[in-house]
Amino acid sequence: DPLQGPTGDLDVPEQSASDGSNSQLVTPMLDVDPPHHAIGSWRDFFIHIATIVVGLLIAIGLQQMVESVHDHHELDAARQALLHEQQSNDKIWADDEGGWRNTFVELKNNLTVLEYIKHHPGTPQTELPGELRWIQGPFHWNHAAWDAAQRKGIVQRMSPEEANSYLKYYEGMAVMSQQSLQTWDA
Repeated sequence: DPLQGPTGDLDVPEQSASDGSNSQLVTPMLDVDPPHHAIGSWRDFFIHIATIVVGLLIAIGLQQMVESVHDHHELDAARQALLHEQQSNDKIWADDEGGWRNTFVELKNNLTVLEYIKHHPGTPQTELPGELRWIQGPFHWNHAAWDAAQRKGIVQRMSPEEANSYLKYYEGMAVMSQQSLQTWDA
């Protein structure tokens, strides 16, 4: 047989690319051996088909198992990322709360100064009871892990209680951020 190589395997002829570049050896995707003997009866035929079906079922089962393990690892990684993101947000929240206390003192100072100016118009800056300060920044928070988990469909693999817990947390953070930005823009 002209296609049989020295080892008895099929040798697939080299095919060159249409643009004249280097040729490459093309290997078959699946090597299926023909039956060793001719199928002589219906019984042999059904045994051959059953063998193929069982092999396919095993392959599909293994593939499903691999996907399940991958999904499990992906869910664990997402949970870890969400935990780290929430810890980071908690630190940001604590820092922002401390900043708000400072902002509150500054705003109280500004009210005192503005009240003084209201009752003593034309007072020079140096004689005011304080200095007007308008320093306030918006609240920024992290949500990349949550966005990625939603985009990849990982949230749908969580229990409803777990997914709702994360959803409430991130919706609350979004509301606080939005309010902070509205205050900043005002």
